[in-house]
Amino acid sequence: MPNLVRSSLRYPVAIARSIKGIAAIALNNPRETAIETPWTALAGFVAGIAPLLFSSYNSIIFSVVAAIFLIGIAIEAKKYKIYTENALPIPVVINIANPADSLDALNSLFNLIQSRTQYRNYRENINKYLSITESDLVYKYEGDIFDRDRLEDFLKITKHDLERVKRKTPQNSIFYLVYIGPISVAFPIGSMLAREGMQLFQRTQNNNSYQCVMEVKDRSLKEDTPEFEKFDVTYQCSEPRQPKVTIAIDAAAHKIKLNDPNITSYGDIIILQNKRGHAIGTEEDWTQYCREIFKVLNQVQQEYAEIKLVYSMPVSLAIAVGMTAQHFWNIQLTNYDGKTGSYLDLIKMNEIVYRD
Repeated sequence: MPNLVRSSLRYPVAIARSIKGIAAIALNNPRETAIETPWTALAGFVAGIAPLLFSSYNSIIFSVVAAIFLIGIAIEAKKYKIYTENALPIPVVINIANPADSLDALNSLFNLIQSRTQYRNYRENINKYLSITESDLVYKYEGDIFDRDRLEDFLKITKHDLERVKRKTPQNSIFYLVYIGPISVAFPIGSMLAREGMQLFQRTQNNNSYQCVMEVKDRSLKEDTPEFEKFDVTYQCSEPRQPKVTIAIDAAAHKIKLNDPNITSYGDIIILQNKRGHAIGTEEDWTQYCREIFKVLNQVQQEYAEIKLVYSMPVSLAIAVGMTAQHFWNIQLTNYDGKTGSYLDLIKMNEIVYRD
């Protein structure tokens, strides 16, 4: 019997709390929830037209108008709560020197988000409630990636702007990130976003759309993995070991040219070869791939003065690896030059320092 009584009281109490919450939001934010809304406009229209058509039904008309107005307040207050109190997905596109349409990628992210009922009209609502527009969500670098000073300035400005956008949103909101550009710059993009929770989206060739391949947080990526499930690791190291080492990450369809003089003359070589022998599928555990790469990087940075990275891998995985390495280790990033067939030094991870 006591349980039955508690159960019978639970729902009225919950309803009362919900009504109280809606009323509080409406009173504190009248413009967004009661004044400048389509529901209030509709109620006003009905109140103005209905008496002219049904003059003998004033009490019914009043009830209908009041119902429209109150329902509108409830709906708008709920939306206001979603966009100001709950953690939100923040779609972001970063394009580095790539002719692809950044807005097309952003539209794909919006479509994914708006497919959920609570986020209908998401593009309009984040503008309405948070003053976030498309220009806040797309970052395009146009120029030579080997223009180091310009590239560094772009990364620092982008980090600052993303932090500003994040401050507009409720706590624990996460980025939905699409990166378009060379793999080499994906690593410092990850380093730039190292403290952010996010979902990484990779373009799929089958249906020409974007699919989430990883939901990442800094600490989860660094969890130790006792065994190498995804990579075969080969050490081509001299005795005594040389001061420098090249780590070659082979996890895509096109293979790394290990006979490049920029690699063979650099120092020792460590090769991470994807055990499946082909590109990583979107259905695979990308976090495990990242953990195994981080495991090797963390070990090697303690044994060598400098690391050179060469890679054939998805850009989203490179971002995740950048999140783990951040800018603390002496890692030389390279960019493959298709014209010469060689790996050119681009930038060192520890030379890009961000102010907190």
